[in-house]
Amino acid sequence: MCVDRNDRGDVIVGWLTKITAVIVLVAIPSFDAIAVGVARVGASDTAQNAAIAGADTWRLNRDVQKAYESAVAYAVDHGATIAPADFAVATDGTVTVTVHREVTTLVFHRIGATRKWTHAVATASGKSV
Repeated sequence: MCVDRNDRGDVIVGWLTKITAVIVLVAIPSFDAIAVGVARVGASDTAQNAAIAGADTWRLNRDVQKAYESAVAYAVDHGATIAPADFAVATDGTVTVTVHREVTTLVFHRIGATRKWTHAVATASGKSV
């Protein structure tokens, strides 16, 4: 077997370069898109459960501030926030909340044009039974 001592492995380097390009151009944006999608679904679940937590507290003591604090506590425990303007209690005890969740991604949150995609917002209502 003859081994060429001048072989620099150009074929392998070219192949590795192509694989790296595919990872950069396809895999990373795909990962970010999946992360954003999961965050949006999670924000929806968090909004629903925070609304129910607020409604349960409202049913027990009829105090809007305590109901808001209960909803916020649930949201914060699950990586989201609720602004005071995004919380309401209807006369029948139905609580409506809008939660906000920021997603940290590999690329999307670093680029101005895609940064808005990383802000998940969900609104839900819940009533204690």
